Amino acid sequence: MKTSARILGTALMTGVIATAVAAQSSEDKNAPESFLFVQHADTATFAGTTLTLEGAAKRIIVFTDRPHRAASTIPMAELIK
Repeated sequence: MKTSARILGTALMTGVIATAVAAQSSEDKNAPESFLFVQHADTATFAGTTLTLEGAAKRIIVFTDRPHRAASTIPMAELIK
């Protein structure tokens, strides 16, 4: 009974992995990248159209999702450029 349950579990996991790989490979890898940025700070205030961050981290997290899937950190000065 345990052996057949393991075989069924393995077959199901193989199917899930194969489906995920097929879905990922069918995406348009020529699509333009769209980046998101995360800036950590001790405090933030918002007045009208101005966001002021105090105690901001010197590096910003940069990432993108499918189809490119990349992540990194950059200096704050690089983003300001």
